[in-house]
Amino acid sequence: MANPYPWKHGNTSENTAAELDPRYETPLGAQEKADKAEQNAKTYTYALDDRFKAHAADQTVHVTQTDHNKLDGIEWGAEVNQNAYTVINGIPANAPMTELKILQGIGIRVTQDPDDRAITITATGPVDIDPIPLSKVYDAGNSAYLNAGTAAGNVPVLDENGKLDAVVVPAIAVTDTFLVATQADMLALVAQTGDVAVRTDLSKSYILKGTDPTVLANWQELLTPMSPVQSVAGKTGVVTLTKADVGLSNVTNESKATMFTSPALTGTPTAPTAAAATNNTQVATTGFVKQQGYLTWADFPFTYLRSGLLTLPASPAVLDVPITAVVEDSYSMRSGNTVVVPLDGWYSINILATVQDLPATNRLDLTINQNGTMLTSRQVVGFGAGAVTFLGFEEQRYLAATDVITFKTSQSGTGTYSLYNVHIRLTRLGRRP
Repeated sequence: MANPYPWKHGNTSENTAAELDPRYETPLGAQEKADKAEQNAKTYTYALDDRFKAHAADQTVHVTQTDHNKLDGIEWGAEVNQNAYTVINGIPANAPMTELKILQGIGIRVTQDPDDRAITITATGPVDIDPIPLSKVYDAGNSAYLNAGTAAGNVPVLDENGKLDAVVVPAIAVTDTFLVATQADMLALVAQTGDVAVRTDLSKSYILKGTDPTVLANWQELLTPMSPVQSVAGKTGVVTLTKADVGLSNVTNESKATMFTSPALTGTPTAPTAAAATNNTQVATTGFVKQQGYLTWADFPFTYLRSGLLTLPASPAVLDVPITAVVEDSYSMRSGNTVVVPLDGWYSINILATVQDLPATNRLDLTINQNGTMLTSRQVVGFGAGAVTFLGFEEQRYLAATDVITFKTSQSGTGTYSLYNVHIRLTRLGRRP
């Protein structure tokens, strides 16, 4: 039997060149045919799928789901292409309608032509306007509701003379004044109620209280109150007084402007003594001046003190300035190395200190203390080796009696330096008023 697989040799599975021979159905050839058939099938299927999708999307041929939804909402027996109004002049209708009505009103006529279905709206003008109730007119004003007349609630109107009825505006009485010399002249006046007649013969005035001026009883005398002053200094009529009439015979009529210009006082003039704390422009008596107190030398305590040699230790040690010499000391203000203030008042405090060879990197401090609390202080930077550094200042402070004043000093370096010849002066300048 011939070998049906000539490309195989023995038991080997190796492919041979004979497999490519088209006369044989080789595995490679079969695979190629299978692959080609598969590719042709896919191509056909893809093309068929595209035609199917295009056919499904063709809304001319097929009814869409939206169309289905619309058709489902149409009731059985509904008319096709039925027009419906759902919104008229921007106002939604309560329900769709097929008929639109146009109604005429006051001053408006509506006509329609059944042939061309035209509607004509015509303004008829004031002739065809139906009566409008006054309550419907909103800008007529309150007077439109009222009747004309003179009764309560009426609107008054002018008469033929352009005046209001006297019932509406009563007559206004104007008082005239007449000067007459006799009663006959008064009764002959053409006067109205309220007019006044001044009688020069009686120095009296009368007012007409009735309507007839010819009746004497209609004239009422106007009463004038009597003056409470009957006489002045026993004089009546036109009174002219002199200084003797009022007990001022010794008074000279002199103006204030000249009375107090360089007055010359004689004798021992007196004046009230003001309180000790008074501070104004009134006259001060000798009593006022004396109660202010006399100022003497003892009212100005003064002390002048000096220190001896003091070695300043390294920082931060602080030492009291020793007072070794008293140049002058009124009131005995010096107490050891302190000064005790004898009187309240303003004091001038002057101090001058010198230190030898203080380096330019060091600082000399001098402090004045009041009752153990620092009152003020001063500092100076050294002038260097071979030089003397001076520290001086003047301070004014208000001190109270018995205040204890102390003086302390220090320097900021690490070495020791000599402080000497410290001058201290305290001078009382005065006191508060």
